[in-house]
Amino acid sequence: MPDVGGGARHARAVNRPLAGLAGPGGNGARTALQLSPEDLDDARWPRTCAVTVPPGTGSTVLGVRVRAGGDSYVVPLVVRPGGPARPIAVVLPTFTYLAYANHRQSSEAEYFGDYSHVTDRRIELSATDAYLNEHRDLGLSLYDQRREGGPVYHSSGRRPVLNCTPGYRWWMTGAPRHFAADLLLLRWLRDEGFAFDVLTDEDVHAGGAALLARYRVVLTGSHPEYVSAPEREAVASYVAGGGRLMYLGGNGFYWVTGVDPRHPHAIEVRRGRTGAWWDNEPGEDVLTSTGEPGGLWRERGLPPQELLGVGFTAQGWGPAPGFTRLPDSYRAEAAWAFAGITGPVVGRHGLALGGAAGDEIDRADPGLGTPPGTLLLATSAGGHSGHYQNAPEEARLGADAVRADMTLRLTREGGAVFAAGSVNWVTSLACCDGDVRRVTRNVLSRFLSPKPCEE
Repeated sequence: MPDVGGGARHARAVNRPLAGLAGPGGNGARTALQLSPEDLDDARWPRTCAVTVPPGTGSTVLGVRVRAGGDSYVVPLVVRPGGPARPIAVVLPTFTYLAYANHRQSSEAEYFGDYSHVTDRRIELSATDAYLNEHRDLGLSLYDQRREGGPVYHSSGRRPVLNCTPGYRWWMTGAPRHFAADLLLLRWLRDEGFAFDVLTDEDVHAGGAALLARYRVVLTGSHPEYVSAPEREAVASYVAGGGRLMYLGGNGFYWVTGVDPRHPHAIEVRRGRTGAWWDNEPGEDVLTSTGEPGGLWRERGLPPQELLGVGFTAQGWGPAPGFTRLPDSYRAEAAWAFAGITGPVVGRHGLALGGAAGDEIDRADPGLGTPPGTLLLATSAGGHSGHYQNAPEEARLGADAVRADMTLRLTREGGAVFAAGSVNWVTSLACCDGDVRRVTRNVLSRFLSPKPCEE
């Protein structure tokens, strides 16, 4: 940390102190720094062993099991593509995994207060959740509050992260979420015989549109909430160039996320003034990692609807309904997506909350950027309980649109974008609901075809 005042009193920051704060004097100078023992950026553990991935393994996700005494832990390991690209790329939302790394139930309880207004489930904590509540020394998630006051801006993967494992179940739903849910998507693709590579947010952030251009179809995970500017531009360029994107989640492409090239293992998020408890102080919403404004992509003039067709509108954890088909789903341009579907509702079952349209959900809105010609295939309108509430930015606009929309957009270049519009889509895909599996299989198979999607 250089002394720019000329005194040559240079310093070295240990871990990741909170920088970019408004300095004294009322002139808006960004000079203040806050130190905290909770700012764990790198545990600096010595290397005790190494794992060699066997040649010919191919791009996939492996688990490395470590044991100590009677305890064990599975460390996820993403194997990047090393040879010719397979037809499909699945982009794991690893920036979102980092944002929720060591996400504590105690912090959510402080935020929500009485859980009864967002869920009718009894909250039960696993041993992992109880341990995280008691051990802030493992570093904080972006959903915690600092003991010194204020939100958390940085999250690093170079520390123990206990909730990014195959067996983790989120206390709010009792079901897989984030990495555990996305692993179910990979298993479904494998079982269906689809050939795919596994990429991460870091890969797309670094590789850009050229990386995605190698693939016929790109799939997102269930909750790609945090994306960087290079990543968003890569996906937008891919779609504009005729790529075919399947957005299989909800609350996607939502928060501006910064990655400092000097600290590529960590992310930075400053949420601006959204009216929630993580708001930063005025004048402190610029990312120190990149120098760009933080906050919502929507506030930057790049709403999710513009790229995906839908954008975050509401959240809740009461019973989740399915999607009711709309007239557009019977048009020739889209009817193929529902081949084999006999009833009007898709996704009435699921591992999380009992249905496909739940958790955090998205809606289409031409006023927020949904492109002209986007087909509105299905919606959950009218199917949600009072446990679901609009996001703050929606509520400020007077929006009363608690619904999940499923959309399809066909582009002039032969590309297409399918949006599921719900975090729960993937957990229903992994369940017994044949309708969700059939729609996903129909869309993916058509997107893999070299023919235009509308034929």
